[in-house]
Amino acid sequence: MLTGFFAGILGLMYFRFSLKTISARRSLKISVGTGGVEKMEKIYAAHNNANNYIPIFLILLFTFEKSALAFFYLSLFLGVIFSWGRWIHFHALISEEPRIKQRIRGMQMTLLPILILSVLNILGFIIPLIK
Repeated sequence: MLTGFFAGILGLMYFRFSLKTISARRSLKISVGTGGVEKMEKIYAAHNNANNYIPIFLILLFTFEKSALAFFYLSLFLGVIFSWGRWIHFHALISEEPRIKQRIRGMQMTLLPILILSVLNILGFIIPLIK
């Protein structure tokens, strides 16, 4: 089951993002929030962004894997794209210089797997009802 694999990969990525956030807090001497410091605001936003998207992706991947439409290689492909997109987006967002194209690419690679899995999960529910 690929959900467990990607939960592990994304968990490690989230751990890395957390360490970056903790490190920034220590170096900037900010214990709570962002302190109004732009660098901390970027890191906080990037960390929080991952926190918002990773759970829904894992839920959608899990339910897809349990559906009648499940296809191993499609799950693998979508998991790789999503994970890579999260990595790209995080690092583009926290960079010193603006990396708008990378942020957009990272979000596209995040949202497309979520869209595809959402549609497949709906179809996986409807198709057996029609038969």
